[in-house]
Amino acid sequence: MTLKAYVERIERFEPMPGVTVYLDRRPGTGFVHAVGAIEAGSWRTRKDKLLYPTIMSELLDEGTKTRGRDELRMSLETLGSDIRYDVSSQFLFARIEMRRHAFDETVELVSDMLCNSKFSSASLASVKKRLLSVCEDEKEDTRSIAYAHMTRVLFESGSALRSLLPSEKISVLRKTSRKDIVLFAREVLRGPLVFTVVGDISRAEVGRSIREHFKRWGSAPSIVPPLPVTYAHSRKKKVHSHVPSKENVDVFLGVAANVRVTDDEYVPLSVAAELLGSGGFTGHLMKTVRDRDGLTYGIYARLRDVSSNYPLLFMISATFGNALVSKGVKRTLKEIRSWLKSHITERALAEKKREIAGSSIVSLQDPEELAWKLMSTICAGNKPAYLHEYIQKVNALKADDVRRVARRYLPLHAIAQSSAGSLAPK
Repeated sequence: MTLKAYVERIERFEPMPGVTVYLDRRPGTGFVHAVGAIEAGSWRTRKDKLLYPTIMSELLDEGTKTRGRDELRMSLETLGSDIRYDVSSQFLFARIEMRRHAFDETVELVSDMLCNSKFSSASLASVKKRLLSVCEDEKEDTRSIAYAHMTRVLFESGSALRSLLPSEKISVLRKTSRKDIVLFAREVLRGPLVFTVVGDISRAEVGRSIREHFKRWGSAPSIVPPLPVTYAHSRKKKVHSHVPSKENVDVFLGVAANVRVTDDEYVPLSVAAELLGSGGFTGHLMKTVRDRDGLTYGIYARLRDVSSNYPLLFMISATFGNALVSKGVKRTLKEIRSWLKSHITERALAEKKREIAGSSIVSLQDPEELAWKLMSTICAGNKPAYLHEYIQKVNALKADDVRRVARRYLPLHAIAQSSAGSLAPK
């Protein structure tokens, strides 16, 4: 089946005000995969509340006003269903797996968690203890520390794209009360709610379950405005955080590209990132800095925080041994310069086009992957058709298109640098 055929069979409907469903029916499989999403991520909170979405998501399966935690988990086990909550910068996600016969009962459990969570003091204390332990571990996590510092170089305090350091997270956690989470949940757990559903279930069955179990769901949008994006005015473009007794140094090189995923330049910029440092071993930096020069364990280029509301971050990340960090950073910058000048070729682009198209077809064959990819597309501000339109746009690109956008949004003089480890790059 072609990519376009996969997308064309997706149905969009609104079973009730405030709820939209995208359904890809696959009869005979016996299973259903779904993702639910609502704008309740960290971009909906101030700096002193940035962990509220994470805390809330951890509490959703800890008990409702009618079911305790053990009863919830026993119900899921009996049904053979699984519900996991995740938080991104912009959204709260519910990732749901269930058997066809358990669809209605599983939807009822999701509704109970979202509409009737108890947020008990005892559960909050347990979640805070667990998250505080995670934050203590993050004090030794050079990668997360380096990334947080990169966002601090690029954005002012209070900006939507600025991350907290572990010590700041600990401060927020210690101050957070049950009242804080209850009030936050009341503000954000309201429409619009979106579901992507892939599997052995009909439109009528999906609509009936949602109307029955989400009839109390409010269709009015959240009253909490999103955070603004405020670029840093400081000329400081290089920062290092000393983490003692580490054998490696994590380094980020990056710029805030003033491009959103719905902009025309997103497609060539996304291909540029793939060419420079895709997740596998085919990126230019992996072939040169790692394979040829042996200077790093891994080096990647990615666009971060894909959203229709906020600009993208063009990030290059690498891990270097202490003895190689200075040489590794210099060689990386040299390779970026060389790549921009002469390595964005028609041949390299043709190979990347085949790779992108092939991986897209494979991902849509998997129901769980499609449910997630479809939701990601919608949350980024696009329609389902974009799944195949993106490939069409990629295939229409010329090397000059990618080169022009890459040079514009990855200017060497504007690249910021952050690092964390025992030794600072010279």
